[in-house]
Parts: sequence; C-alpha cells; structure tokens
Amino acid sequence: MTGTAIEAMFAMCATGQAIMATSTTTACLTWLSRSGGEPEDLPRDIARAVAEALAAPGATLWMGTPGQLHLVGVWPDTDAVVPPTSLAELTNSPDLHVRAVHRGGAFVGAFGVRRPLRDPLSLSETRLLDDLAAQAALVLAHQSLADVIERQQRAGHLDGLSPREQEVLALIARGLSSAAICEELHLSVKTVEPLVSSIFTELGLHADAGSNRRVLAALAYVRA
Repeated sequence: MTGTAIEAMFAMCATGQAIMATSTTTACLTWLSRSGGEPEDLPRDIARAVAEALAAPGATLWMGTPGQLHLVGVWPDTDAVVPPTSLAELTNSPDLHVRAVHRGGAFVGAFGVRRPLRDPLSLSETRLLDDLAAQAALVLAHQSLADVIERQQRAGHLDGLSPREQEVLALIARGLSSAAICEELHLSVKTVEPLVSSIFTELGLHADAGSNRRVLAALAYVRA
C-alpha cells in the first residue's frame, strides 16, 4: 500500500468516511472518526482500536528509536508514569505482541498489544495489525507536524506561500479550526478563509467529498 493511499484513508477517517470492504478494513478506517481527529487524542484512540480489534485488554503506542521508546498512547487510560523502554524489552515480554511502526523505511515507533504470545494472531488479525501500524506511522508523524513545518520553512520549501499563509498553515497543523485561527491571529473570518483557500490551492489540494484538506495540507510536508 502506497503512502498516498494511506494518507487518503487517513483523511477519509478524519471526516468520518469509511471504505466498506472487509470487516477488518472497516475497523482500520473507523477508529479516527470516533475520536474526531483531535491531534492529542490520536495515539490513545489508535491504541484503543488495536486493543478492541484484537480482543486484547490493552495496547500501547510508542515513539522513538529501537533503543529509546517513549509512550505516546495507551488504552485503557492510566495516570501512571511509564518510563522509556526499548524495542528489545517490549519484544522480550511473553504477554505482549509487538509490531514495529515504520515510515518511509525508517523505524518510528511500535505497538504493544497486551495478549499472551501463547495466543497467536490469526492471519486476518496480523493483516489488521499491519494496516493499523501503517496508520500509526501517520499518527506519529502528526504528533510532530509543527516541528516538521518549521524545518521546511528553514529549508525554504514553503516559498510558494506568503508569510501570513505559512503562519496559518502552522496553525492548521496544530489542529486549529478557522474560528480558532481567527482568534489566535486576531483576524476576521473574511480574512482567514481566503488564506486557507489559497494554501489549499498552492498545495494542489482541491475540494473532495472524500477527503479532509486540512489533514492533507499538513501531511504534504511529511511525505519526503
């Protein structure tokens, strides 16, 4: 499955759309619509989706390198402070199914599914976990979109956007609505909406009933 196809599915989930194919595909595509796509909720919600889809009592999503992983999403919720771990430590647990998460061929994190290894995953469950791991890569990328955009600005890859448009795009990446952007920048809706439309046009994102252009506008900067 290509990155473009995955991003399209991610956007469709963000707008509450689901492709009806198989029950496992449906499970993959509907978890995000349940959360409403709020950036801070995505890691927890995809961990919940994994746990529910695999009939497990819990799941975790970790971000980082194989040697240093930080917990970013957990289901059920917990107030406990969970220290960093490593991929090796996760893999060595007899009560945890682990799936590495990659983006662009690079390791970016891992899932931990609380289910004894003596209870192996079926073929359909394995495929489902693989699909969710692909979507988790986008979730992890989404967690650092503001930093990615800042690096793109320093590298000069946003020259097609005006300074104000770059400012608005950064706020879009943070998950702000047009109304919230108006409040943040002390601008009117009549000023902000044309800026948002101009950003979409510059990025080649045209109106489509099956996609969320705000999500795609941000994801455009993490493809390379």
